[in-house]
Amino acid sequence: MAVQRVFPALLLLSLLIACAALPAMGQGAKLRVDDDEEMEQGDAPGARENWFRKGRQSPDGLTSAEHLQRAFEQKLRMRSLKASRPQSRLKADASTFIGDANTVWAPMGPAPIMPDQFASQDYGPVTGRATSVAVDPADPTGNTVLLGGAFGGAWLSRNAAAADPQSVQWQPVLDQQPSLAVGSLSWSPDGSVMLVGTGEGNSAWDSYYGVGFLRSTDGGSSWTEIPSSQDGHGFRGLAIQRMAWSKSSPQTVAASTMFAAHGSSASYSTTLQGIYYSTDGGGTWKIAKAYEDANGTVQTAIASSHSVAWNSSDHRFYAQLRYHGIYVSKPDDPSAFYRLAAQPDNSGAGTLNDPIACPSTSGSSSCPMYRAEIAINPKRNEVYVWWIQYPSTHRGVWKSTNGGASWTRLTDTGFTNCGDNTGCGATQTFFNMTLLAVPNAANNNWTDLFL
Repeated sequence: MAVQRVFPALLLLSLLIACAALPAMGQGAKLRVDDDEEMEQGDAPGARENWFRKGRQSPDGLTSAEHLQRAFEQKLRMRSLKASRPQSRLKADASTFIGDANTVWAPMGPAPIMPDQFASQDYGPVTGRATSVAVDPADPTGNTVLLGGAFGGAWLSRNAAAADPQSVQWQPVLDQQPSLAVGSLSWSPDGSVMLVGTGEGNSAWDSYYGVGFLRSTDGGSSWTEIPSSQDGHGFRGLAIQRMAWSKSSPQTVAASTMFAAHGSSASYSTTLQGIYYSTDGGGTWKIAKAYEDANGTVQTAIASSHSVAWNSSDHRFYAQLRYHGIYVSKPDDPSAFYRLAAQPDNSGAGTLNDPIACPSTSGSSSCPMYRAEIAINPKRNEVYVWWIQYPSTHRGVWKSTNGGASWTRLTDTGFTNCGDNTGCGATQTFFNMTLLAVPNAANNNWTDLFL
């Protein structure tokens, strides 16, 4: 009998050792997910993709995003049917109900949760990822704020500037919509339109695709789903990463889109990532063309875009295209973007200006710019760009004061050498990366950057 107990004991010991060797997983330790553009750099990409998709596509040819939309529509039909039935039928068997049929349920969140006491990363009370936050520009008090979660929908507060944070109240506004995956949020300059870009593009295993744009003109009480562009490109399966509004033409807005990690394995015959624009307050959209030169003679291949921003000093949109570089529109016209002749680069970062390393005909991983964030200081016509080389190699924060004609790299030792090997630097910039120009209240100027 003693011999029979040896093997289970050894097996249990082996499992414990193997589990102890595994890295801790959580919000602070994301797994990198290569996107389609990265995967296509190997040999025979077409054959490899066909093999991968075999058995992963339904016989009707619809994508997983389209099937999810059908399931949502079926749920709404079933809910409507149930609501139309007589109450007497719903109460036929009271024993199947917990509590009374008139019981009103109240939400208990949003509220933080406590991590596992045995977890290696104990940050105290935590919540899920917040992917975007937008303040209503029509509310001078700053009380009206919209907050988006990676897969937690959007939450609206009308007392967000309260002195006591505990008194701030949040109301979910997307719970009845076809997607809770939020990548970006924005208000029109006059506050009349609220836009939610669904789908998260942060390259994690739990970054889910969306269904397109959700638009509200009544403060979030009702929403209109916009699932495709006017030129025939479906948004289902994409992540809408950033949005920027023109201040000189308040109905004009541009959006950067890309594949989401949980969408890239599906088939997108009519879906293109890149930059989309609207001239009617987000009601309808078209894809913007991109060119390798200022004259618009060589068109850039379609590519993911992580960032887009509006500069009110020169009335132009600035955007990034993965494996291509930084692009700019013409004044008040986001229908086309043109690659800047000068890129925020140096000899140690690669060759952004080399047409072989960064070809116009296709996105190539030999082109070092993988992800970039753009921030604008409109008071001094300053454009800031922070970019990384795949997967998370820091390539600097750059500033231009002449519309991208030349760039200066800023000193960033406080970011790269803060004394914490895991809490600073570019370790997870493929996943969490943000750059903002922050107003300095002391001199009423925009002088500080937030990374």
